[in-house]
Amino acid sequence: MMYLVRLCGEIALKSRRTRWRFEKRLVGNLEDALKRFGVKNHNLRLEDGRIFIEGPDGIEGIVKRVFGIHSVSKVYHVRFKDLNDLASKAEKYFKGFVKGKKFAVRTHRVGVHGFTSIDVNKEVGARLKPYSAGVDLNNPDVTTYIEVRGRDAYFFTDIIRGYDGLPIGVEGTTLLLFSGGFDSPVAAWLLARRGIEVHFLHYVLTSQSSIIAAYRVAKYLTDNWLFGYEPMFYVIDLRSAVAEIINYVRSDYRQVVLRKIMYMVADKLRERLGFDSLATGESVGQASSQTLKNLVATEEGIKSLILRPLTAMNKEEIMRLSKEIGTYELSSDVVEYCTISVGPVATRAHKVILEKELSKVRKELIDKALNDLITINLVKDPPSKLKELTNIEIDFIPSDALVIDARSIEEYRKWHYEGAIHISQLNISALPKDKAIIIYCSHGDISSLFAKLLRDKGYLAYSLKGGINKLRRD
Repeated sequence: MMYLVRLCGEIALKSRRTRWRFEKRLVGNLEDALKRFGVKNHNLRLEDGRIFIEGPDGIEGIVKRVFGIHSVSKVYHVRFKDLNDLASKAEKYFKGFVKGKKFAVRTHRVGVHGFTSIDVNKEVGARLKPYSAGVDLNNPDVTTYIEVRGRDAYFFTDIIRGYDGLPIGVEGTTLLLFSGGFDSPVAAWLLARRGIEVHFLHYVLTSQSSIIAAYRVAKYLTDNWLFGYEPMFYVIDLRSAVAEIINYVRSDYRQVVLRKIMYMVADKLRERLGFDSLATGESVGQASSQTLKNLVATEEGIKSLILRPLTAMNKEEIMRLSKEIGTYELSSDVVEYCTISVGPVATRAHKVILEKELSKVRKELIDKALNDLITINLVKDPPSKLKELTNIEIDFIPSDALVIDARSIEEYRKWHYEGAIHISQLNISALPKDKAIIIYCSHGDISSLFAKLLRDKGYLAYSLKGGINKLRRD
């Protein structure tokens, strides 16, 4: 199968030197995408703003997700001698497509020929008309496309739109503060679409369960959108700092102080790791801590450039894009743990007051958090590495988890969690090692023991905190 890939028009507007660099990176990203999806026996060829791929059927769904691509089409390739030969071969190929339908012919031509694109349209259109219901240039049932390049021609009827943008990697790197909720994954996608390599920084603020939820979203983005590099997932535990904020910082400034500390830690980590910028999923005015005044106050003293691709987007726009890119369901499982204020939150933070409240949190806690940095390679490291980072207990069930009921078979038959299998039906050797396994029992004791047994065998297993009582409450 042959595919014709058109590059984003923005790339064509670059200087020759820059365009060559962008096209080279795009080809590399395409190769990486096909490799990650296990596509073998393919060949890529770059030619005058087009990429031709010879490969197996069905790869267009992969190709269209690579940023920098405008569209992809399955094409039929022919060689021709002259206009008459070209028209004859086009007639033979397209006549079945236009039968009984209104049609139009669109030609794009590159090279020196004794005819124009309009000549091709007229000649092919005249030959196809007897098979059709007539020509309709404004609202055709079928559009027949012809790409002429030298003495090669490519015929096709379908154009699958890509997502345009710039090839990932041509615009440097960023470290994104990442909760995994609806906002930060969309921010990651938009930044990557502008050619930026996105790496993820997740803060543990209360429960370690947040690591699993955020990781799943970051992993999805990596596997489906972030090609051409190896995104990193960093975890920093800020629970000690959160405890001091709650204990010592005045209530209306807690959110602002927490955000300031998040910036400070990320600023130091960005400098240490050598990334070009920081990024967040903040949208102006979406939350009380994200007013313009608060953003200005919290960014005071931060050396890094902070990118905020969602700045002017509202929640409805963000949610729509979340569904488009495929993170909506995963983000629905994420519990936002960063609300620590009781009552009103300061929306116009004063610099002097902010610094005073910030001074109540020990600076050494920030240094300790940085020193305890955890790093996961989202391409190379297996999901089982998460078991080294998290407690054996979890307080939620991820939507794609395998759930095991460790109670008696009688209790299981009376009621069990939807989709759960009973422990007696389990074949341990057949369990998946690439997804979370959640075990529950009456109180959590048996499930904890079984989760430990599975962990020792290399599985990403957890015991549901609270057992059956939590499930019934939920």
